[in-house]
Amino acid sequence: MIAGLVAAMFVALQSVSAAGACAESGGVITLGFSQTCTVAHADAEGTPDVTGVEPAGGVTAALADGVVTITAGTAPTTTSATVTVHDDGADGTPDNDDDVTLATYTVNVAGLGIAKTEIVGDRDNVISAGPQITARVTVRSPADAAEVRVTVPTTGLSLQSTATGTTGETTQSITTALATIADTTAPNTDATDGVVVADFVVNTAGAPDGDYVITFTVDNDAFTANDVVEEGERVTGTLTITIGDPGMGIGSASLSLGNSEDDVPYTADNEAVAEDGSEPANNGDINLVVEVFDSNGDKANNGSINQLIVIAPGGRITTTHNTGAGAADDPTKAMGSSSVTLNEVDADDAGTAEAGDVGQRTVITIAKADKKPGTVTVYAIVSGPGGAARTGDITLTFSGPATSMTVHDATESLLSVNPVGDDPATANTVETDHETKDTIKLQVTAEDVSGNSATPPTGGVTIEITDPDGKRVNRDKIDFTQPTPDGAKHFITLTGQGKAATPLKAGNYTLKATQGKLSSTATFAVAGAANDVAVTASQTSSDTIGDVITVTATVTDKDGNTVSDGTMVMFDVSDDTGLAAIGTGHSGKATKDGVAKVKFAVVGAGNSVVSATAGDATGVVVIVSTAGMAAAEDAEPVDCGLAGLNRLSGFASWDCDADTTASALFSLLSSRDVTAIHLWNGSSWVRYSVVDGSEVPGSSDFTVTDGDNLYISN
Repeated sequence: MIAGLVAAMFVALQSVSAAGACAESGGVITLGFSQTCTVAHADAEGTPDVTGVEPAGGVTAALADGVVTITAGTAPTTTSATVTVHDDGADGTPDNDDDVTLATYTVNVAGLGIAKTEIVGDRDNVISAGPQITARVTVRSPADAAEVRVTVPTTGLSLQSTATGTTGETTQSITTALATIADTTAPNTDATDGVVVADFVVNTAGAPDGDYVITFTVDNDAFTANDVVEEGERVTGTLTITIGDPGMGIGSASLSLGNSEDDVPYTADNEAVAEDGSEPANNGDINLVVEVFDSNGDKANNGSINQLIVIAPGGRITTTHNTGAGAADDPTKAMGSSSVTLNEVDADDAGTAEAGDVGQRTVITIAKADKKPGTVTVYAIVSGPGGAARTGDITLTFSGPATSMTVHDATESLLSVNPVGDDPATANTVETDHETKDTIKLQVTAEDVSGNSATPPTGGVTIEITDPDGKRVNRDKIDFTQPTPDGAKHFITLTGQGKAATPLKAGNYTLKATQGKLSSTATFAVAGAANDVAVTASQTSSDTIGDVITVTATVTDKDGNTVSDGTMVMFDVSDDTGLAAIGTGHSGKATKDGVAKVKFAVVGAGNSVVSATAGDATGVVVIVSTAGMAAAEDAEPVDCGLAGLNRLSGFASWDCDADTTASALFSLLSSRDVTAIHLWNGSSWVRYSVVDGSEVPGSSDFTVTDGDNLYISN
């Protein structure tokens, strides 16, 4: 049981606890897998040094905001790690020779950890109420006295009173000594021992639909009354199961590009570089992933899948899955064929690992059988007691040698002067050079004679760089690498060597890369002094006191390139307006990637001019605030009535700020036997007239405004 699990299980251990306080300086810290502890050192500078342990031991230390965080890895250490916290000299100058040691910690990784929690034989943790299930926890512990405790909710679930029993009394919590179920008598013998798989039978009969959390807790020196838990002594893991419709059999299957590195068994945390569907025909291969889903679209259980058939005409299929008929067969590779049938290896009854099973997710590898450029179309068929499904097709491209190469223009600027700061520290590395060099990357691509993506040359490439004046630049000014793979892409990396005393010349540079008949040029920029400041605000208006507005200044040189990191930007705001500064940096904020930001709070009404100045360049943004202003009262409507007329018959004029209409005046004059109202529009008279309640032909209800001349007929 143990041998098959150790190799693959601990690449993705869960975090085991929240961060705790570290021991006093000079003390010994014992941490479990992935466990952290913290200690405050407000005067610390740089990155704490880690020595005395190989990087695989996983002990790391980081400093942020005056707090040092020490983190254990996922493997026990045979020697202690030493973490040294320091500042960078009494004068604040980053100079390793003047480092002052503030504290030293000795760190041991005890190896206590919960590697995995699962329902045996179930992939998606969705089950129907009724059947018993087996909840499994996989533990790594170096202590003989270690115990594991499992607890289930009081509503819906219960545990059999013994770890492996299926009948008898039930309970909500069981505590078991790991040594009693371990395959080794001394779990702490070495790094490969101490792996214990503990199974617990859970009853689900009568449980309402919903989510249930099963909790596993491991204590390195057993659970005791009034126990004081020491750092690294106890870890907790959970398993969430869902009572509901578990789905049935095989509903569908998918085929997709996988990880560009071999990844069997699959682990979700190392899927860092995806395949792009293209590889060289002579020596390249492409990993694909077959996934199987049930009728609900959830991950199918392994027991639903008996067989996987992969078809790739013109391809050569490789898989690390077992193709034998029994559990005793060693996992082998099925190679050299354009079709492969993989059958499930049912090793469950033997209690051994299932590394050879065809499961919910299977990785296969395809190469071009004849190693000649071309394409291969792949599909797969899965089948089992619950049905069968066919994946869609994926067409893979296998390219020939590169016949063209392209170096793409840079997407960022190289700084004329390197920023000065601490190098990112790595385990077992003592900092000797605190100068961080500025780098940029230019992507390199290539195509074969058919236009397929090909692998660019990675050596023997001649690289020449010329400055804005066309003069060749030596490597002591700008260093470079050969095209180097980074994931699925290739890059030439440029490293600036500019210093405050000898900055690089600002402007646009040209890079030419040549290998044999392959040649390409690209451009990149070296940023110069500040020439323009573009200022923006997260909002330019506000009506609410307390609004927080972020003002951003983007600083560029005369060519539009972002300026060097550390360029100081001075922010100012006009007096007696509605903004107040929040935090620091308004009188001097250093740029990062050409950008500096500050915040203001809205404290009242006003039109605020916020300016940002870098060198001789200045930009502004105007922010308008109406916060706190009293709402203007609506003016009472004006109704002049007949008082707006200077005469009530004959020639008259309308002397009133408020407009009216002919029909309104006609109604007011009805008691005076008015027969019509006429308006002089500057060239003719317009008439409004009503007889017996109806407008006469030719009548028009016009608008009367201040100063209009009228004639009123009676």
